[in-house]
Amino acid sequence: MDTTLLVNISGTYERLDLFEDIPITLTLQQSDVTNLVGRKVPFSKTIQIPDTQANAILLEHFFEVNGTDFNPLSKVPCVVQYRGTDIFQGLLRMNSVSTSLTNRIWEIYILGEVADFTTNIKDFLLQDLDWTDLQHEHNYDNITLSWQAKNNDIDGLFGGEVIYPLINYGLDYQNLDVPSAATPSFTYSFGEARSFDQAGFPVPEKMFKPALRVKNVLDRIFARTGYQVDSEFFDTDYFKSIYMDTFTNGKIGIEQVSGVTNQNIFKAGMTQRNFRYTGNRLVDLPLFDFLPGTYDPLNNYQNPSQSFRVPYAGDYYFNIRFNVEKLDPTMLGAKLQVVAFVSNDENNISGGTQVFQSTEFNIPVFAANQPQNIFFSATCTTGQYLKVYIRETDNPTFVGTASNQRQYLIKPYNYAGIVDPYVSYDLYNGPILTGVEDVDFSLGVPNLNCLEFLKSLVQMFNLIIYQDEANQTIRIEPYNWYYNNSEREVKDWTNKLDLTTYQKVEPLSFDLKKEVVWTTKENGFEFLSRQYRERFDHEFGRMRFTSPDNIFVGEESYVSPFASIPTSGVTGNVNFIIPQCYYFNNGLQTPYSTTPHLFFWVGNRYVDPFGITNPVFPSTSGRTWYMLSGATPVAQTTYPCVSHQSLLDTTLPSLMSDLNYLSDFDFFGNSNTQVAQFSPYDLYSSFWETYITNLYSRETRRLAANFWFKPLDVYETSLSDKIFIKDANYTIEKIQDANLVNKQLTNISLIKDVYPYYKILPPNPVYLLDPNEPYPGVEPAFTTLCYVSFDKEEVCNTTAPIVQITTFGTGTLQNFRKVYEDTGTQLLLLTAGTYLRQTTGSQLFVVADIYGRIIEQDC
Repeated sequence: MDTTLLVNISGTYERLDLFEDIPITLTLQQSDVTNLVGRKVPFSKTIQIPDTQANAILLEHFFEVNGTDFNPLSKVPCVVQYRGTDIFQGLLRMNSVSTSLTNRIWEIYILGEVADFTTNIKDFLLQDLDWTDLQHEHNYDNITLSWQAKNNDIDGLFGGEVIYPLINYGLDYQNLDVPSAATPSFTYSFGEARSFDQAGFPVPEKMFKPALRVKNVLDRIFARTGYQVDSEFFDTDYFKSIYMDTFTNGKIGIEQVSGVTNQNIFKAGMTQRNFRYTGNRLVDLPLFDFLPGTYDPLNNYQNPSQSFRVPYAGDYYFNIRFNVEKLDPTMLGAKLQVVAFVSNDENNISGGTQVFQSTEFNIPVFAANQPQNIFFSATCTTGQYLKVYIRETDNPTFVGTASNQRQYLIKPYNYAGIVDPYVSYDLYNGPILTGVEDVDFSLGVPNLNCLEFLKSLVQMFNLIIYQDEANQTIRIEPYNWYYNNSEREVKDWTNKLDLTTYQKVEPLSFDLKKEVVWTTKENGFEFLSRQYRERFDHEFGRMRFTSPDNIFVGEESYVSPFASIPTSGVTGNVNFIIPQCYYFNNGLQTPYSTTPHLFFWVGNRYVDPFGITNPVFPSTSGRTWYMLSGATPVAQTTYPCVSHQSLLDTTLPSLMSDLNYLSDFDFFGNSNTQVAQFSPYDLYSSFWETYITNLYSRETRRLAANFWFKPLDVYETSLSDKIFIKDANYTIEKIQDANLVNKQLTNISLIKDVYPYYKILPPNPVYLLDPNEPYPGVEPAFTTLCYVSFDKEEVCNTTAPIVQITTFGTGTLQNFRKVYEDTGTQLLLLTAGTYLRQTTGSQLFVVADIYGRIIEQDC
């Protein structure tokens, strides 16, 4: 027999007996990439197996009406082998058993991958995720620390997971009860009466709202599913540079928990439990916060470690109470005490610092019931984990052997009329927050369903999702990455094609819509978005595809749950480019409850990025803006920039990408010609264009035919394979009922490859400056020899002409430095788009703008 069916029973694969080679077939097909909930099971089959002794033992005699061992409501992993090779992995469940006087037959059901991972997140909001590890104080130090983020998971606040961008969400007005007399505490402008370029009108810390790295949000969502995610795309610097703003609540500042809940009180407990005394050890108490009557309003009590994560520094006050009872009357001299430890490592709290130990107490005589009501306090710092333990402090003696040898019982408190339902442990008081704001993201993340959040990213980047149920992994990549022409394996099926039956060729679909629209969510009265919508009658950054063929009708729209984020230069400084998300109401820049936005963390930009006063030497001074640190205004030479564009310091479109579906006009372009506006790397061009072009091409064909397929052909075939037949390449659309047991004719539909897919990775932001980095002063000049050309390949392979180049500061080419051609009589700025590389170095650079500044590139 060539076919073997193995099932995993209690962790071991066992072989089921079969009647004969079972006719198992499966269907492989592409899934609708945007319909995560409705993904189809690619394989299912009901088969019958005989009533052998081995099968009866494995299925635990389910045929007996009163049998209770085998759980028919569960599914177990299974493997189908063909001649010793695993050709299918899936799940098995038992349907029924039929019995007659002379025979008994088992009926089992085998199924393939199922979309279980979505069921774990479809009912959860982003607010339901655990955000406690990102809790922090909202102050100058943390805000400016976040500006150090550089995509390396090290620099910045929480390794760059949180940034505080400069976005105009509205101004802070006094005398708002009389609008005509309303005066802002400052304005985002230069050279005006209350401009923030004056020390007397600094930006308060409360004006900054935190933004979350989108990858971090995704990681938290997938942590809920229990699946591991495999995605090269999610790990790119491009994707890790994308952030989502929070606390878009229409208020100045962030949502803050009340004075009572700010104390982070909690109550946890456990049911009574036996422990075996061994002496001189710590006993881990399984205290949970989900028993009836327990509470943890700010989610600072950690499961499964049963520890308290300290949200901010101060003194905390705890109470633990229980009764203890000896179950072994022969155990003498056993003593216990309650201890508490704090640590920065949640996985090794007992290896940290002991902050409390109670007096020792004896385990009372057999069957006695001794109460312990212990209060203690601890001084903790932000981010520490505190946990209580029972310590066994002595080595007892044993005068005999009892049925409950060396055991004692920790059970609910019962004393003087107070009877608890469980062992009780609670934090009843914490430090009073005076003038401190604690950032709790559960109060600030959008009220958005986790599955909808994931689907929005599928839409943006045309992602394709493959689930491996057996290994609990999910692979997610852009469509054109998965079908990357240079990486696809070529399979020649010319000789497999059955020429004796019909081959059907047809257009791909008559059901496509004439127009396809990708757009963002309308954002009401948000200032720049509204101006754009009133001018163009659609959302900023929208892409509309229209087929020229008249057979198609209707429109299909993909609407993101996020809003667009146009930007503009501020008054008095056209190079100081920020989003403006307020409501312009009666002449006032009023805070407005906005739809959340997605944007690039561009990094720190100089207030005067092009403020050059000398053609050779950089500016020795430049403008600043002021921010409050407590009550002290601090001058800032840079500002934390976010944008739908990845780079705002270049005139070369090829160096930057755009998070809009279509690279479009932006408001800063009304007065600024020194920044590239139109990128070839918008979302449509980078991830959708080839897909749509193939879908609607008049040359696209579907070929449906019969092919001779062996079981190993099924095993060795991937949906990403490039199928060659005669003189054309195809992509697999669907393999219908492929046989895992016998060679047979199999109906397969293929789609002709008209335009190949290629992996496109749009440019990511380049982080050139540190926060508040001083303007460069007068620096020494250096001369170096470089390969120089407009042809990138010539510079990479060192066949380009060698030119004498002058740099300032050091003799080595560096990001964002200006370079000049030294003619011997004068220094000339190199033209934007010029590639250069030192003859003694390996790094390639390109001149990024009209001011001769360079940015590193890859050969």
